[in-house]
Amino acid sequence: MTFPYRTAIDEEIRAAIRRDLLRKKKCEYLLAEEDSLGKEVFEPYTGFPLVAGITTNGSGDIAELLRLLRRKIKMVGLDVHGTLVTRDQCDDFSHAGHFREISAWAKSAGLPLVMVSAMPSREGEGVARLLGLLGNPAIYELGHVLTLAVSPCDPYINQAVTVEMEDALDDLRRWLRRDILPTLPGVFREPKVVIMSLNTRGASTDARKWLIDQIAGRMDKKLMPLQISTSDATLDIGGVGISKITGLRSLASDLGLGSIDGEIIAVGDSLNDVDLLDAAGPGLLGCPSNAHAQVQVYVEEHGGIVSGSPCLAGTLECLMRLAWRNAHGK
Repeated sequence: MTFPYRTAIDEEIRAAIRRDLLRKKKCEYLLAEEDSLGKEVFEPYTGFPLVAGITTNGSGDIAELLRLLRRKIKMVGLDVHGTLVTRDQCDDFSHAGHFREISAWAKSAGLPLVMVSAMPSREGEGVARLLGLLGNPAIYELGHVLTLAVSPCDPYINQAVTVEMEDALDDLRRWLRRDILPTLPGVFREPKVVIMSLNTRGASTDARKWLIDQIAGRMDKKLMPLQISTSDATLDIGGVGISKITGLRSLASDLGLGSIDGEIIAVGDSLNDVDLLDAAGPGLLGCPSNAHAQVQVYVEEHGGIVSGSPCLAGTLECLMRLAWRNAHGK
């Protein structure tokens, strides 16, 4: 599966996306995709608990809160694995309906909720269906693949990805498949279009470190314009200088939003989310309780919210507390 390069964004498509994402308009909660998922999966939800000193007992309160927030914030960047969903996703269904409501209210306020992840686009569409994020922009493969709107628009390769980067990745794939991976039965490649992701959950700490050293040595020896990004589960190799936040900046430019630094809310749990959290700025960042220890420290030091709950439950708490704090200038 390949995606086309885009040297220019089609003006008609961009205008349609801007009307849908940026214009304040009434948005119904029940999305067409809900029927395909099965309504019994999502529990009915009538109000949020006490958050940051307020009780919300209906959509009006949340909708108004997000409308106030939209005056100060251009978009919300959300990591996916560990932040929106767990690896098996079973624990997320009890909170998915809650998140879908927030997603609908954010859309009505013209506030894009953007998935920013290392996952491939096909997996991202499934997560978007689960959480009511279809129609929102998304960042895939650590900023190497972008989409103006999940499902309505095709993904496209970030223009920052060069031919030299792709050639180097092809060389690295062949070398790993021939010389390295056969010696590491606990490591396997995940299917990605541009970047290379190695799942290392089945490898020991020593084997993972050896693998990183081998890849770094190969890249240095052949002067490859590549970089390694690590998470708890994977090693991701992509183009040098391309990351979640550079991808989000490119997407914002394609949407006509201009500079977004200091004008986004960001929530993430992994070390590869730090650049995204940094761009959010003081008081605009958060993480769930399962976040890496260094991420929790970073969020606390920059005036963010560290939730006491994991994954999607923690992300919901962060979003509501950050929204209340920044909408009202607290």
